[in-house]
Amino acid sequence: MNDYIKQIITDISKRLNIKVSKKDLQYYTDGASDSIVFSISNKYLIKTLDKITFNTQIEFLNFYKDIYNFQRIIFTNKDLKYICFEFIEGTLFKDKTNLDNTDIINQIYNIVIKYKNYNYNAFGYLYEDNKTWCKFLKDEVSNSYKYISRLNISNDKVYKAIDKLNNFNIDKKLIHGDFGAHNFLIDNSKKLRVIDPMPVVGDYLYDFYFAIFSNVDLFKNTDIKYILSFFENEDIERKKLMLLIVLYIRMGRCYKYNIEDFDTYYNTYNLYKI
Repeated sequence: MNDYIKQIITDISKRLNIKVSKKDLQYYTDGASDSIVFSISNKYLIKTLDKITFNTQIEFLNFYKDIYNFQRIIFTNKDLKYICFEFIEGTLFKDKTNLDNTDIINQIYNIVIKYKNYNYNAFGYLYEDNKTWCKFLKDEVSNSYKYISRLNISNDKVYKAIDKLNNFNIDKKLIHGDFGAHNFLIDNSKKLRVIDPMPVVGDYLYDFYFAIFSNVDLFKNTDIKYILSFFENEDIERKKLMLLIVLYIRMGRCYKYNIEDFDTYYNTYNLYKI
């Protein structure tokens, strides 16, 4: 146990009035960052974060503290840059059992539909203050293209879709931003729980389609018409455009992280027309 962890443990012990020993700790690997993640007696989850992530996660989780599906913050320490969360008892989404796709997609929808408008002067990643919504999407598409550029896959269709989005007004909502199966747990009541927000100011449809296309099993046997049937109040053209854009973004990430599933993404993308 290094000195930094000792400082955190000392602080937690004082705040919660508990004794913490090494046998109470369980460490987890966080492949997305340099964060240190560990639990204490399966009651508390501790995560260290860089300054920006620390601030954005607090903003997001406090903004949506009434939504059961998101983690609860117990307390934070700005000086030591860690957050003490509730510990969620459950199963990793990839190990899910006894849940069908329809149930999962409906749970995803019921989270996203609760997103609220957010007063902010730009679109994109929170506190970056940089761009329009279409510029944000183009940057995400460009980042995805880096992974698949050598495959000579035309991206004309996706850029055409982004340009068409300029015809629509987009409500600024605070969305999770990394709303995918890699951040999903199924708790003991079979409810979807979501961790590790990477907050974005933008279109809530982005999170909905991002979640569905984050896992090949969620969409490969699901009719696109069914996916588009959600959000009846939204323009069908806008939904089709956002679905295509997010599918492309996820296709690039699939190539990087889950190349064995790439053909399913690529075939779906090729079949989808706008």
